[in-house]
Amino acid sequence: MPRQLSSQEIEILAHPVANPQAWWDHANASSKIDAEKALREKIARWDPIYRSDKSAKGQGYKNRAARIAAGEAA
Repeated sequence: MPRQLSSQEIEILAHPVANPQAWWDHANASSKIDAEKALREKIARWDPIYRSDKSAKGQGYKNRAARIAAGEAA
C-alpha cells in the first residue's frame, strides 16, 4: 500500500493536477515507474511555479480543480 501524500505534496500537486490522490494512486499502480521518483520530480518541477502563482494571486489563487470548475485556461 502506498504511503499517504503530505498536505504540502497535495497542495503542490494540486497546482498542475486536478486530483492529486488519483495521480498518486495511478503512479503507484504502474509497474513501469518508480512512484516516489515521479513524485519527487513533479514536486521539484511544480513547487516554484506553485509558490510564485500563489504569492502573486494571494487570496485569488486557484488550484487546477478550481480553475477547471471556473472554466479557466489550464
